[in-house]
Amino acid sequence: MIPGHGEVGSAQHIELTDQFIRFVLNTIRTVKEKGLNVDAAMNTDIPEPFNSWDGKMIFQWNIQMLWEKIN
Repeated sequence: MIPGHGEVGSAQHIELTDQFIRFVLNTIRTVKEKGLNVDAAMNTDIPEPFNSWDGKMIFQWNIQMLWEKIN
């Protein structure tokens, strides 16, 4: 895998990226099921190892981008 940032990755990096995407989508679904808003989703604690990926900014950007697209 050749990401948009960083060095060439391995199958492990693909799996980790998949886990992150699933975490973002599950966060949105869970927050919406609770009747909360996008701000609540963006303030979710980010688990290891994702919290070291350029901090909360990347997570929050993904939440904002996908919020209206996820049921």
